Amino acid sequence: MTQIDQTAPNTTTYLATHRIRPGNKEAYERCMREVIHQLLDTGSCASIDVIELKETAMNRYLIVIKTTHSETHDAWFEQINDLLWDQSTPLEKCDNHGWFVQPSPQAVPLPPYWKRALLTISCVYPMIMLLTLSLDPLIGDLPQALAIFVIVVLLASSLTHPILPWANRVMAPWLHKNTSPKR
Repeated sequence: MTQIDQTAPNTTTYLATHRIRPGNKEAYERCMREVIHQLLDTGSCASIDVIELKETAMNRYLIVIKTTHSETHDAWFEQINDLLWDQSTPLEKCDNHGWFVQPSPQAVPLPPYWKRALLTISCVYPMIMLLTLSLDPLIGDLPQALAIFVIVVLLASSLTHPILPWANRVMAPWLHKNTSPKR
């Protein structure tokens, strides 16, 4: 078997999730072992990871394939399709060397919509006023569409970081009041 440098710039990552039909877990795992050996023997795969997701009672797996070939490996997985539910996702290309974070089952739920909207409005309105008034001497003679574009670019940039992250930290006690982690 050929060893492939997983940090090479031409390495591509593919992801898929498989939800196994009841009673087919052993058959799925046996087929996946065969598929993994076949793929690794071709020399085109740097690595294949099959991770059992245990957050629910369903038999779900995450498949991560790092490969040096641009074509997907869907054909290799055709032999297991009969073992899968429709909710499974096909292989999808990800950015090179992507980071994958599995959400914690104890994750804090989002605050109510109205609180998120109110926080956003309380940040957007003052920033629009500040930018409009302070930039008017500089962009007042520009066509209106261009002046608005300049304000929108500066507004979006400043809200994305640092204003909204800061506002979320400061207002966290209010935003998450009466919310509890998912069980």
